[in-house]
Amino acid sequence: MDDLVTLNRELSWIDFNERVLGEGLRPELPPLERLKFLSIVSSNFDEFFMVRVASIKRTMEAEGVDPSDQGDLELLRKITQKVRGIIERQSNALLNEIIPELAEGGLCFLSPDEWSSKQRDYLESYFVREVYPLLTPLRIDDADPLPSIDNYSLYAAFLLGMESDQNPEAGEEEHVSILRIPQIPERIVWLPRETGFTEDILSEIAPKSNCVLLEDLLISWGSYLYPGYVIKESMIFKVNKDADISVDEKRE
Repeated sequence: MDDLVTLNRELSWIDFNERVLGEGLRPELPPLERLKFLSIVSSNFDEFFMVRVASIKRTMEAEGVDPSDQGDLELLRKITQKVRGIIERQSNALLNEIIPELAEGGLCFLSPDEWSSKQRDYLESYFVREVYPLLTPLRIDDADPLPSIDNYSLYAAFLLGMESDQNPEAGEEEHVSILRIPQIPERIVWLPRETGFTEDILSEIAPKSNCVLLEDLLISWGSYLYPGYVIKESMIFKVNKDADISVDEKRE
């Protein structure tokens, strides 16, 4: 019995997901195959935090943290350390290997700083026509409770300041606004092939398939939503809620 080794269930599961990541890190696989494995890693972690980590936190809230027995707290620290390491390797592989490999094959994910003037004009028109009518900004005030945030959905958050010419006495007054990124249209926005060419037709012999992410459009043209304000900061976030939904059967 002295040689018996016990393994923590949560840490063992993270080790399993790290092996999934290992498949996505294999350079001999095609880039789309590697991308699939990296996507599985993210999906697995979503469920892991919604179920297993949430269960640990519920236990801690129900029982409290005993200063003499901080097993759950130490477990959360270990989970955080291991998960951050995996996500860092996942991000490095995606940004530095897979996306460049896809670009070499003709599939280009373009960030805003890579958009040409022709592409930017097209995307701004697309945003105004297809995306802007679907957006509903929600203002967050310190004195009010947070608005309802949908589970498993992407949101954009903006830190807003008043334009000085609109209200010179406003000073440094700031507000936070969030909005849910709609699921329609698709998250990936494809650019027409003709926007991929430069003025020099010899600079690109074969047309490429260029695409951008919908959230980049929101960050780029969020000012349409907030006339009279200046966007000081912006970010994209997602909240994964506790997946354990209890039902009070006695309540009518």
